[in-house]
Amino acid sequence: MLMLLLCAAMIVAWRWPQTPVGRVLHRLMVDWPARLLAKWDPGKVMPKLAAGKVLFGLMIVLAVLGAAALAQHGAIFLAQGAPEVIAWFAAFDVATYIDVIALALVLGATVRLRAAYAAIRTWLARSTLSRLTRRPGGARSRSPRPERKAPPPSNDDEPAWPAFGLAYG
Repeated sequence: MLMLLLCAAMIVAWRWPQTPVGRVLHRLMVDWPARLLAKWDPGKVMPKLAAGKVLFGLMIVLAVLGAAALAQHGAIFLAQGAPEVIAWFAAFDVATYIDVIALALVLGATVRLRAAYAAIRTWLARSTLSRLTRRPGGARSRSPRPERKAPPPSNDDEPAWPAFGLAYG
C-alpha cells in the first residue's frame, strides 16, 4: 500500500507541478535528495558509514550480553523481551500479508476486466459482422447436411476395460 501511495505522489509531482501539492512533493522528492547527493563524496562517506554500522551493531550486542551477565538469571532476562520481538516481526509480516492480498485482488480484477473486454469485443465483432454479411433478400437457403454413418463394429475378442480401472495404477 505504501508503494501505491509513493507512486501516486510521484505521479502528482510529475503531472501537476504547478499546484501547491505538486511543488511541495517536487521539493521533497526531487530537489532535497538532489542537493544531498550533490554534496556526497563516496570516497569519504562510505568507510565512515560501514565502520559506524559495524560499531553500532557491536555496541548493541555488547549491551545485551552485559545486561544478561549482570542479571542473576540471564536467560529469563532475555526471554522477557521475546514477546515484543515476536510482535515486532509479526507486525512486519502482517503488512506483507496485506500487500500480497491487495496484489491478489488487483490481479483478479485485471483478469476479470480482460475477460469482460474480450467478451464485449467478440460480441461487437459478431454483431457488426452479422450486419455486414446479412443479405437484403432474406435468409439464404441451406442444403441439408449428409447423415453421418455409425463406425463399424470392432473385431476385438476381449471386451474393453472400464476407465476407472486405470485410476489405481
